[in-house]
Amino acid sequence: MRTGLRWFKFAISKVSDFRGRAGRSEFNWYVLFFVLFAALCFGLDTIVSDYPIIVSIYFSLAIVPSILLVIRRLHDIGHSGCWCILFFSGSSVNALSNVLPFR
Repeated sequence: MRTGLRWFKFAISKVSDFRGRAGRSEFNWYVLFFVLFAALCFGLDTIVSDYPIIVSIYFSLAIVPSILLVIRRLHDIGHSGCWCILFFSGSSVNALSNVLPFR
């Protein structure tokens, strides 16, 4: 039986594995610790400075393991990893539409 932090470390250690599967507990524990660490980084950023430096570093380091974990979880439930591309491309278009000015 693995504890939550061990599941988080396990998901981070399988960065180069595209073909494996991620169980429900591995995915849920990873998301829980991802959110907790993000909240901790956000709290540290508000204390240290007005700019989100620590959060930016954390997200830039955690985006690849997160995407790969989502792909492995999709494999586990019987779907293709290409569904992940649709989600992230939609999120990118939404983020750009909020940033770019419209006339």
